[in-house]
Amino acid sequence: MIDRRRLVEVSKVHAQTDKILSVVSKIGPSCNIKKLKGVDFHGIAKEVEEYARYLNEQSSNFSDLFVNKAISLCNELNEDIEALSDATCSGIVN
Repeated sequence: MIDRRRLVEVSKVHAQTDKILSVVSKIGPSCNIKKLKGVDFHGIAKEVEEYARYLNEQSSNFSDLFVNKAISLCNELNEDIEALSDATCSGIVN
């Protein structure tokens, strides 16, 4: 029963990862925030922040190697979240 619960939780992490990849694909891997128009940077930052929080909450379902990678990813995302939160874009009402 415990293994099934963990499997469901890991499946949810996968679904959330798929969702957040879809959200950040609006920006692209190497975008210049100053050149994008009509993108809700604050909304994307909020969703990435929620994903990072969710990933930390679910880290108990990972092996030690993946826990360390999850923590590392969340730490790396902090700068990106801050940059997105601070971004302004014409055409978006904040």
